[in-house]
Parts: sequence; structure tokens; C-alpha cells
Amino acid sequence: MPRFSICIASYNDGDYLSDCLSSLFSQDFEDFEVVVANDGSIDATESILMDASVHDRRVVPVMLSENQGTHCARAAAVERARGDYILFLDSDDKLLPGTLTALDERLARTNSDYLHFGMEIVASFAIDAAEVTDMESQANARLHVADRTDILSLAYALEGGYQLDWRVTQRVFAASTVKRAFESLPYERIGFAEDGLEHFAIALHTSRPVIANDIKGYRYNYGTGATGGKSFSLPLWSRVAASFGLVSRVSRQLAEQLEGQCDPLLARVALDAADGFSSRLGELLFAQWDVRDDPVLSQEVFEQASSAFGVVPTAAQVMRLVRDEAYAVWDAGGVPGDNRRFLAWYAWAEHAVEVAGVTATSDAAYRLYQEYRDVAAGHIRDLGLREQELKAEFFPQSKAEGDESETLLHHVLCRLVKKIR
Repeated sequence: MPRFSICIASYNDGDYLSDCLSSLFSQDFEDFEVVVANDGSIDATESILMDASVHDRRVVPVMLSENQGTHCARAAAVERARGDYILFLDSDDKLLPGTLTALDERLARTNSDYLHFGMEIVASFAIDAAEVTDMESQANARLHVADRTDILSLAYALEGGYQLDWRVTQRVFAASTVKRAFESLPYERIGFAEDGLEHFAIALHTSRPVIANDIKGYRYNYGTGATGGKSFSLPLWSRVAASFGLVSRVSRQLAEQLEGQCDPLLARVALDAADGFSSRLGELLFAQWDVRDDPVLSQEVFEQASSAFGVVPTAAQVMRLVRDEAYAVWDAGGVPGDNRRFLAWYAWAEHAVEVAGVTATSDAAYRLYQEYRDVAAGHIRDLGLREQELKAEFFPQSKAEGDESETLLHHVLCRLVKKIR
């Protein structure tokens, strides 16, 4: 059995695969195998892979007849892996020289089943430099972890501040841990956020995690292959929403299965992590809501997200946007009439929650909805008061109070003022 099984899922990455494999063959540590799952590629991936396997028996090709997505390709590679440890590598990335030797030495010293090591990010010119710096800082953060609860809290829980990324790359795991985790996951196309779900499942089975970011061994090519930027059109947004919804539901199910079967602390932390994971996915999803200015499309987006995520989690994220947009108008010295779209968003979210009849204050998503709603309502109230003050100052005789009450804006503002008193 080899020391390491390096598992690679590759789909139409023929332009990068040869360099990826070369970074492995040039390592000064030789006790490894490379299990490459060709996920139904239609480019030169198959010929590159077969040629590599002829020249080096450590290459283990796994051919999938049709494209099934990264998660299924990884699962196929994991099933074939024979090593003591599994390291996931994307086919457009590389391992830096000396990485496997350094990892082997650290594993021998720590007996870890989860070793997080450092990353070097190389970005295309189109990627913002500040974004790369922030990403690299998080990837190489010196964090203290004692057990799996720390991993779950730092990577997923709201209280943990998402200080630890949830990629499965840039880590080495005990093979038995990975195999148990993948057996607990559905074998189906996920599409987006599969890393987060796979890492969540692995973390649940981890017992001896170690952060070793002083070993900077993973070269992440940001902006190439699957990591390139995408324009979030409505169809793509809908697919992302469906994937995020699936990931959210499965992670919650995994956490719920722990109740009554393990340490109560782990079960509670896992549930908190699942809730935080869902919230973070919602934030990422609505950050790409590019159709906000079209009322018809915006309503469709709201309904699609509710179908994928649930009404309350969706309403919470919409209220977060209302909070941010209302404050932006306030900070710019404006009044509600300068940007009324957030009033419509507020109405959609509030109405959806009322229709759903959700009042369970113990639910994490509902508590988050309440928090965002109350702050948003406060910002809108302040904007309304500012508008009234400006009208009183510049147009004291412009309208009678009865006429003013006929405006939609006035009705909305009065309703909000009553709600937060």
C-alpha cells in the first residue's frame, strides 16, 4: 500500500493536467499513487492520462463514461484509492517541490488524521489583487485546533467567523476517514459547494486535526480551469441555488444523525455548523443576485431561492440586503425615494414569512431573519424621519397630512415604525 493516494477529478482540463502530474513526478518522495478520475472529458484529458499511466505505474486512471460532476469523480477516485492517506488535488493546480516529504514527516510526528497545510496562490491578471491577498491570508491562517469541534466551528459556525476555509484540497486526510465520509454522502451531481459538503462530512469523522501552514505546499491557480469567473445569469443563478440548497439539506441531515449517537457537545456543534453553513451559502448566493433592478426577475429569484433553501433562510438573506441597501442610502444622505427597491424586497420577505406561519424563535434561520429585519426596519424608519424633516423644512405648506398618507411610501414607513416600537 502506498503512503499517499493523490486523488484528482479532471474534466476538460487537458491544458493543465500534464503540468499537474509533472509536479507530482518531480517530488523527492516516491511512495504514492495518483488516482485520476476522468469525468467524461471530451478534450485531450484521456490521451494525456493514458500516456502518463504507461510511463509511470503509479498513475491509476478511472474513466467515467459521462460527465457526473466533481463530487462523483472524487468519490470514484476515493473508492479506488489504496493509500494510507488521501490528498485531493485539482487538475489545474500543483504540489510544490518537497511537499510530500514534508507532509510525511509531519504526519509521522503528529499521527494526525487531518493535516491542513499551507497554500500559494497564483492568480490570473483578471483577479483583483486584494481578493487574492485576503484569500491567501485565510488559507494560511495560524489557527489552533484541538479536535473536530474546532474544525466545524471555525469553518462553518456563525460564531466561528468562517476563519477556516472549507476546501478539501490543501489537506491530507487518513484514507479511512475520507472513505467513511464519502460513504455518508449521496452519489449525485452537486455542481457547486461540493468542497464545503465533503469537508463537512470529513470533519465529522476527524479526531486528530492539525494545522501545519508552515508547510506551504499547494499551488492554487486561481482563475484557470474550473476556478475561472462566471457571469451569474438567471439560469446559472438558479442552478447555484439548487446546488446550495442540496448541500444545505444534506449537511443538516448529517448533523442531525449525530443526535443521541455521540458526545452531546459534538452533536450540538455539528448542528450549529450546519446552520452556519446554510447561512453562509445564502450570503454567497445573494451576493450574485444580478437581477435586482428587474421587479419581475427579482420576484422569480426570490421564489426559486425559497424553493431551494426554504422560506425563512431566503427571507433572512433578503432582509440582510434590505439592511445594507437602506443603510447605503442613509450614509449617502438620501431618502427612501432615492431607491425604493429595498422596500419591495422587505415586503416580499415579510409576506413570505407571514404566509409560512413561522414563529419558532428557536430556529437559527428565524432568529437571523428577525435580527436582519429589525435593523433594516430601523434604517428605513430613520430614512422616513429624514424625509419628513426635509419636507417640513423646505415645503411646509406643500401637502395636507391626509394627502400625504395616500402615498405608498408613507404607508410602508408607518407600518414599519409601528412594528419596531
